[in-house]
Amino acid sequence: MKRKSIQFDYLQFFYYKENKSGAMQEKLLDLAPLLQQISKKDLANTCRMIDDEEHRMQICRHDEENNFWEIQLLRQREENLPGISYEDGSYELINLPDGQYIAESSSILYDANKSIILFQRNRYGYTINALLAYIRSLYRSNPDLHAKPILKRNQIKKIKDDIIYRKVILVSDGNLDAVKPNSSLFKILSSFGVYQGQYVTVEIGMGHMRKRNLNSAPTAELIRQAYKSNSTTFLQARIAENKDTRIETIDLLNDRESVVFDINYSREKPITHDRLYKECKNNY
Repeated sequence: MKRKSIQFDYLQFFYYKENKSGAMQEKLLDLAPLLQQISKKDLANTCRMIDDEEHRMQICRHDEENNFWEIQLLRQREENLPGISYEDGSYELINLPDGQYIAESSSILYDANKSIILFQRNRYGYTINALLAYIRSLYRSNPDLHAKPILKRNQIKKIKDDIIYRKVILVSDGNLDAVKPNSSLFKILSSFGVYQGQYVTVEIGMGHMRKRNLNSAPTAELIRQAYKSNSTTFLQARIAENKDTRIETIDLLNDRESVVFDINYSREKPITHDRLYKECKNNY
């Protein structure tokens, strides 16, 4: 039996509301009323088109004992379908009849007590931006929502304007709506927009030039911008406090609060939503 590491990141959704003085004020969004409405209706009504793909809820169930909500989201795939590989070396694409689709699952635990979303990190499922767009589409008012990860802030504290930077690697889903306009990160990502790629990988380094380093202050600022952006899916830096200390590699997105656990799986015992939700709840 094999083992796989599973991670659920902590998120909170926010919206803006005009206060008495006319200024826009950020408010924490409580998803419970929306989920309560959805749970009483046919979940077929939750189908939405997001980025030319159909998304829907498969499960929306209230865990009354803990005041949690159990949610399973599906993203249907109509392109780049997988195939079947046989032991004799042959291979064939999966051909489905009309009305049937390959669907990628993402699991969520919503803590209604604290308005915290525990969101499964899954490269084949939902991105944070797709989740935002989907949740927004479920409201009649189509509110301007934004998500914030809950941060430990251990690794980001190491990012300073006066230390040594040897390399930065960042991966973004290219969504400029999640990036501050006119920032360095915005300018970099927008320059790749013409290619319409699903992901953009940026690597800035010095290679084998040991006596030179990246420009510290602009590099630190770029890292901070990428760290705050929901479009960033990977962020790594090689840094040193000074020339007399060893260079270390830090993974900044692992600085986010999360539930991490290992789960056993096999062909006879696959990783299912039910197992993921129960393990997430037990480790929360």
